[in-house]
Amino acid sequence: MFTPPKEGMPSMIDRALRMRREEQARQVVLAWAVLNVSLAGMIYTEMSGKLLSRYYNITYWPIWYIELVLASLFSLNALFDFWKYFKYTMAPSTIAVSPEQHHLLGLRNTSIQASPPQKPEKKEAPAPAQSSPLQGQSVLSFSPSRTASSSPKFSPSCVPGYSPTLSSPSPTNSAGGPFPESVSPSHSPTFWNYNRSVGDYAQSLRKFLYQPACRSQAPSAHKDETDLGSKQAAEEVWARITTSRPVLDRIDGWTAKLRNWISDTILVPLVKEIDSVNSLLRRMGCPELQIGEASISSLKQAAVTKASSIPTLNSIVQYLDITPNQEYLVDRIKELAHSGCMSSFRWNGGGDLKNRKWDTDLPTDCAILMHVFCTYLDSRLPPHPKYPDGKTFTSQHFSHTPDKPDVTKENLFCIHQSSTTPPHYQLIYQGHVYSLPKGRNNLFHTILMFLYVIKTKESGMLGRVNLGLSGVNILWIFED
Repeated sequence: MFTPPKEGMPSMIDRALRMRREEQARQVVLAWAVLNVSLAGMIYTEMSGKLLSRYYNITYWPIWYIELVLASLFSLNALFDFWKYFKYTMAPSTIAVSPEQHHLLGLRNTSIQASPPQKPEKKEAPAPAQSSPLQGQSVLSFSPSRTASSSPKFSPSCVPGYSPTLSSPSPTNSAGGPFPESVSPSHSPTFWNYNRSVGDYAQSLRKFLYQPACRSQAPSAHKDETDLGSKQAAEEVWARITTSRPVLDRIDGWTAKLRNWISDTILVPLVKEIDSVNSLLRRMGCPELQIGEASISSLKQAAVTKASSIPTLNSIVQYLDITPNQEYLVDRIKELAHSGCMSSFRWNGGGDLKNRKWDTDLPTDCAILMHVFCTYLDSRLPPHPKYPDGKTFTSQHFSHTPDKPDVTKENLFCIHQSSTTPPHYQLIYQGHVYSLPKGRNNLFHTILMFLYVIKTKESGMLGRVNLGLSGVNILWIFED
């Protein structure tokens, strides 16, 4: 039975730790003592032979006194270190432990005093005492009437705030007389004394009381994770595209690579170009046209009138043509670009702007990323006469509600946004709809499936553009 240490007395573990620290300190002070003796000896040798004065032809007389001070200092340090070493060696701390405790505490043989295992002493059972029903189930109650098979019982239920209480036994024995007056636990010959009442030990034993743990009922702080689809549902959708089991095991790695690619290839260069154009506009005397402050219509007009001086402004405007709130959009793009693998991404919401919480009138992070992804591929695909606005990829391979794609077309291959709040994306390919589970990774998994179909079923070609190494170079995310 565990016996708590008395107040003011160090426990066995504390003494064992102190002994191990002394053993380590003994080796350290010996090394320092040898080092100090060596340095002092070198200086005394130089003082007696005047080696430096002869070799360097130095006759400066205070050098001898400086050497004397250093030699004395090193000598005193050596004496102090030797004193500590002999103190730890000749008078080490000792502790009486059993062989099992010696092995458990990891002590050296020279640091212990072995004590034979103590045999339990037989004691007479005290007079039978009446106990309340609560005592019969208490860990701390003692009653001869309890059978050998009885044991402490703990409720399997988890009730918040529940804690078993300790009750004092009846103050009378079976003969009708009161219990003998007990002494203080600190003066008792043994802490566990059967003629003592449970109430005397309540304060000391309360910290050792068993209490069943409860699962926290507080909701998760990451609300983005609540709508995550099951892995089994995702596997069923992917199984319609491929039967390769290793593909399903690599989804998480592909998702991380796709996030890095979007951040490094699209967002970071876009933010740098926005800052560069803003600096150029300030130098041209057009501070009212700052990207992130001016309206999208003003930026479109400036892209036409200043095309010769700022040729990249028109391409930047294409990335920003998603919401009239340009201040929020630019600020959010910068935050996603600078947060490292888009760690601040919120699939069903966005960020705060000037102490204003995100609301449904602002685009979600999914909508922003999908827009910049489509705009980037618009810039990489060749112009098409059917789409004079330059949005070749967006017009052919992306649609969003309330538009409904015609799934009866065998050649239809696009990503469809079926819901705006919360955002949800589906892949449509050869007349089939592939709807991956809703949640945080729905956007990335849908893009991954879109690219995987291009890699495995379209030979890596999107129309006349190669998405592999010789083209857009995005299919590397599927490589090991």
